[in-house]
Amino acid sequence: MMEYSGVAGHLRGHTWAALVLYVTVLHSTMASSISSKDCANCELLDTTPAASLLVQILENGRVPREDLPMSKKDFYPDQKLVPNRTLDVILRSVSTDNSWTQAGPALLPPLKIRRLYRRAAGLHHAQPRAVVSSGIGGVTFQKCATVKDQQTAYITLLTNNTGLSPSAMNVSNISLLDNITGLLIQETSSNIGSTGMQTFQKDSLRAGDSFQVSYTASLSTKEATNGWLFSLPAVITFYNSSEISGASYNIVAPFSVTAKEVSNVLPDHGLHGVGFVIAFVVSFLLTCAVLFLLSRTKWLKQRISGKSHQINSVQKSESPAKSSDGAPEDLTGIDRLIDIICFEEAENMLQALEDSEIGNLTQADAYLESCRLQVYKDVTGLLLRKMMEMGNLSPLEEKRMNMSLSGQWSDLEKRTQEEHQRKLVALTAECNLDSKRQMDTEQRRQKEAAEEAEAILKNFGEKSITEYRSHLDKLHGLEKSEIKRKLLYKREEEFAKAYRHLMVTHRSELHKMFFDQAKTKPEMQKTLTENYLHFQYEAEDLLDFLHATKKYHLNKRFAVRKNMLYNLQLGDSRSRCLLNSAATQIANLINRTERAGHVSDSQVQMLLERAQAEVLKVKQKLENSLKQETRKMYHKLSNKRNRHITQKLREQKKELSGLQEFCKSSKEVSSYLEHWKKLFANHCRELEELYEKHDNDATDELKEIKYGLTEKAIEDLRHVQSAVIIQEMLKLNVPRPHLQQVLEEHKRETALLAQQLEKEESDKATESRASLESTIRKLDDEFKVSLKEQKNLRNWEQLLFTKALLLHLCVSEDEVQKTKLEFHCGFSQMDITLALPKIQGRMLLHKYQSDWRNVELQKVDQRLQESDRKSGAKTTKRPQDRAAEMVKKSIEDKVLIYEAQIADDKIKQARAELLLQRVHQLKAREYKLGEYITYLQFQAVHHKAKSLEIHAAILELQSVLLEEKSRACITAEYEQLLQTLNQEIRELEKNMDTWGKHEASASKGLDDDSSHVTVDITGEGDGLPVSATLRKALNRRKRVLNLCRERIHREEMEDAQGEHQEERAQMDALLRLHNPGSLL
Repeated sequence: MMEYSGVAGHLRGHTWAALVLYVTVLHSTMASSISSKDCANCELLDTTPAASLLVQILENGRVPREDLPMSKKDFYPDQKLVPNRTLDVILRSVSTDNSWTQAGPALLPPLKIRRLYRRAAGLHHAQPRAVVSSGIGGVTFQKCATVKDQQTAYITLLTNNTGLSPSAMNVSNISLLDNITGLLIQETSSNIGSTGMQTFQKDSLRAGDSFQVSYTASLSTKEATNGWLFSLPAVITFYNSSEISGASYNIVAPFSVTAKEVSNVLPDHGLHGVGFVIAFVVSFLLTCAVLFLLSRTKWLKQRISGKSHQINSVQKSESPAKSSDGAPEDLTGIDRLIDIICFEEAENMLQALEDSEIGNLTQADAYLESCRLQVYKDVTGLLLRKMMEMGNLSPLEEKRMNMSLSGQWSDLEKRTQEEHQRKLVALTAECNLDSKRQMDTEQRRQKEAAEEAEAILKNFGEKSITEYRSHLDKLHGLEKSEIKRKLLYKREEEFAKAYRHLMVTHRSELHKMFFDQAKTKPEMQKTLTENYLHFQYEAEDLLDFLHATKKYHLNKRFAVRKNMLYNLQLGDSRSRCLLNSAATQIANLINRTERAGHVSDSQVQMLLERAQAEVLKVKQKLENSLKQETRKMYHKLSNKRNRHITQKLREQKKELSGLQEFCKSSKEVSSYLEHWKKLFANHCRELEELYEKHDNDATDELKEIKYGLTEKAIEDLRHVQSAVIIQEMLKLNVPRPHLQQVLEEHKRETALLAQQLEKEESDKATESRASLESTIRKLDDEFKVSLKEQKNLRNWEQLLFTKALLLHLCVSEDEVQKTKLEFHCGFSQMDITLALPKIQGRMLLHKYQSDWRNVELQKVDQRLQESDRKSGAKTTKRPQDRAAEMVKKSIEDKVLIYEAQIADDKIKQARAELLLQRVHQLKAREYKLGEYITYLQFQAVHHKAKSLEIHAAILELQSVLLEEKSRACITAEYEQLLQTLNQEIRELEKNMDTWGKHEASASKGLDDDSSHVTVDITGEGDGLPVSATLRKALNRRKRVLNLCRERIHREEMEDAQGEHQEERAQMDALLRLHNPGSLL
């Protein structure tokens, strides 16, 4: 079928040719076919041949291929040619349809369809057109074109996987290959080769989704001639990730282009050229005049309002709490649970839920990081305001520091976002390249294995070859699935580590900014940093609580959802068993009638064929009804869920924004943090209750839909048995009493089976509920234990830092401040992310499973080689038969190895490995602090050594200069210089004596304080009993120990600082002593 139409576009020139592009879109063809199989996970009540045949028809039926109607349109020639280049593009892609596939555009949202075809409707006079989609397993592919303007076309490659077919599948490794020969591509994101082909890549497309690739193109005048016709098809290649087949599938969407050359003579453009030049000159002069006036006006305004602008900027500046970018928003509820229960296969639901949980944990980490940032800004603003109220900072200094910190925070966030984007791009490119390389290697290996197997089995029957190919395809599918899973886990780990490193760097930069800002106030630096560290300690306690609370609720939600999926699978299993039983009873009826001798073999064959046709109709009706009802339920519940969750998130975000107002009115940081804690706990509880309510509603409604449709299908099968098959038997003179007896037995069997299945489902549901309650209790205990352990770890870190300061390795105030900054940067990194441990756990489990699988596969290969050697040593009649059987057995063993589940001891081993990694991380952080203190010591030693070298050089130079001057100068001048030097030395000795006396008086004062404390503690009243005295002494023990510890620490610090000051005084004296020598 073809369509033609025309649209005009301008082209300048005297003698010109307008190329008319006619796009013809033909029927799409499929390069491969697909067969899907839905197997019931239930044993049949009767395993007779007729019963097995009917159940196979029930589960593997197909709808005959039907071609949708096509529409043909007439060619509309151009009514009037004008000086232009005409580009005509038709917006239609039609293709054949296969079974289980419906029209693709009918499944698209209405807005998307209008967006694709609205432009074409106006250009083609709104002529009706029919679009027929082609597809495999519900996947449709179209190449459409619309007119963007008068010279270009907007081409769209549309891939649609929203079909309602029961064979709808998840596809992966999508590759689009588009022919663009003769076209000039203007806007595209593809890779364009030198052969006139462009390629697009996409990792995966789940059932129920769609995507489109668009680009802008124009006709190449070099290659296009009159009557030029060229086919520009597009091909999509993909793999089915919903089942293990190992085959790839192709869909072709042809696309034809026809060019028509139209000659015409244009009027003389001389006058047009003159007018263009005049207009250009006039417009240029006017533009220059306007720009000059604007610049002049702007300069005057800036000159008038210069100082007022500066004052206003100071008045409008806000504190860090005010200048935050807004309250954080929790997006962990936007997950795929409804998609999973509506579109995923039963055996893939749990894996899809785990993958979705990783996304929720990643979003939760981002949300907690935004909460940390807001708490940090609010606490810093509260600290500065408190220092201002205490009189340590003036209002102007407080505003200046707020402005400076706000600007630095904004710049840091921008740099962090840019760095995050760069890392994402780099990691994505690296992972894609690694994935492509490994998948290519795996495909070559599988191809070689298939060729070797074909060489072994080439002399055998068709049945043996078919079975072997089936097992080999299944094995290859499992191998590819494992490689894809490994690559996915590796990508998740790389992205999580990169994000963690970025956030840790961001935190360190925040602390460094405050310490740098405190350096601008040397007299208040120590007070500022001490209060800052104290406030941050309390903030870290709050953040630990937020982390533990979020982790508890997410783990609880995951456990509840696993229980929901398990109950949903139980209901599906019961429905399948009842449906299979109803189908089996029809075959039992025919078989028993045959054994009773009432019908002949030919009549039995006729009855079986009739039963097969009726059962197939019932199955198709059930599947179509289930698809339609599920789709309706999905749209209804997803819209309702998103609306309610969005509303709740908006309310919570508003409440979090109110914390800034509370921070401005609060005077103590503890009250602000306590308010944060209560508000966050309430938000998490409310969100989880809302999620659980919507999850229960979705699963309950889906259960009702499936149960109702299954009951209706069972009634239809009973109707087939009683109204169709029995009527046919009565026509064949089968006795009615015999048929009635069989029907009564079937009713009793059905009732008994329904009771048995209902009891089994109830028992399993009860066990699952008890397991869920036990899991929730464990989570409650883990929540309390995690908070306690984190608090103990932080206390240990603070104690370790205090001990490090007592070593007097950092004696100068500058070194102490640097050590505090380094410690607090590590102290703020003691939390654990939510997603990274989960990802690393999955990676470890996959590694353990892969190692075990490799060992078992090597054993299978060794057994195969030993069997080959034994079969070669023995003389058998048909050695090829034995070799083929061994190869087939090895393939089956490998399939079983890949399908084996991981052992429980490996799970415990993975948990122990993660705990050991956590311990190593904490020790590495302590070692890093020690390394930094050691670095400061080495730096100080190096500085002292360098200073001594300089002084030695100065002394030597001075002696040389003095010797030279003694020869050239008068002796009186030399004596005067020596007297001056001696005077300076006496003054230095006097200053040192004064400093020593002051140190002695200070030590004496400390001894007096100690004796006072001792007398206060050891003094006993004469009238007190011994027990009361002992009790009083014990009560004062802690206070006395603290006083003694503080006094000893103060004495040691003062001694160390005194020694340091004495060394520096000596160095300064040496410098002053030798300064006169430099004048020589």
